[in-house]
Amino acid sequence: MSYANYAPGYRVRTRTAIDIALDDVRDDVKLALVERVCANASRSALDDVSAKYCVLKGTNDVVRRDILNARDVFNVLLAFGWVVDEDEPELTLVLPRSARASAGANARATSERRLRLKRELDDEVRQKARARTMANDPAREAIRAMCENDKAERKAREPTTTGSVAVERGRGTIVTASEAGASGSSGC
Repeated sequence: MSYANYAPGYRVRTRTAIDIALDDVRDDVKLALVERVCANASRSALDDVSAKYCVLKGTNDVVRRDILNARDVFNVLLAFGWVVDEDEPELTLVLPRSARASAGANARATSERRLRLKRELDDEVRQKARARTMANDPAREAIRAMCENDKAERKAREPTTTGSVAVERGRGTIVTASEAGASGSSGC
C-alpha cells in the first residue's frame, strides 16, 4: 500500500547545508574543481604524506581565482568542513583532521551534483528548443488554440448533477446456465 507516492518505509531526505551549498554552484568546471580538491584531501585521511592537499593557499593563482574569489565554491568548501587559517597572512583554507574522513563522501556528493547539473542543463536546452519549435509552427499553434477553446467550453458548462440511468434493452442473446442445460444434476 502506498500513499502520496511514498512506499512504506520510505523516508523523505531533508536537504543538508552541503546540498544547499552544492545547489548554488551552476558551473560544471567549478564542481569538477571541488570534486578534485575533495578527492585529493580524502587521500590525506590515509597517510600524512598527502596532508599537503588539505591546505589551499591564496598565494596560488589558480586557488585564489577559482576557489577563494568564487563565493559559491568557497561556501561549498566551508560547508564541507574547511576552515580559514587565521595564522597565515594570505587567505588560506585548511581541512582539519576531524573532517578528512568525510572528504571522500564529499567528493561523491559533488560528483552526484555534477550529474544532476548536467541533466538540468540538458533539460533546459531541450525546453528552449521545444519552445522555439512550438513558436515557429502555425499548425501546432492552431491546435493549441483549439484545445484552449475546448477547455474553456468544458469549464463553462454546468456540472453534471444527475447520475446515469439504466435503460431496459430486452433479453438479447444472453442465456443463463439453466437455459443452456449446464446446471443441476442432469449429467452434462
